[in-house]
Amino acid sequence: MKAKTDNNTLKRPSTWWYIWQLTKFKPWIYGTFGLMEILIFGVFPQLTGFTIQAIFDQLTGAAQSSLSLVGLSSLLVAIAVDAGPRSSQMSFCISPFNTR
Repeated sequence: MKAKTDNNTLKRPSTWWYIWQLTKFKPWIYGTFGLMEILIFGVFPQLTGFTIQAIFDQLTGAAQSSLSLVGLSSLLVAIAVDAGPRSSQMSFCISPFNTR
């Protein structure tokens, strides 16, 4: 037996339609979160790489930065300390910084 199909069912909008409606409702929220995602996942991880490159340039003598090896090392530690709570919140781990 074939199941009867109801031709009178309403076509539901797609998920993208709902996302677009929410974006039109409060565009500044989506703009702010989009910028934060670009910074957190795109720019901040590169800071560690640039700092490590500057440390190795300082060690090899091809340094273009005016910071000493101690200054660059402390900058690397500061970036790592700052990235710790941020990465634990982004990976949904249990940490004292989560407010859920």
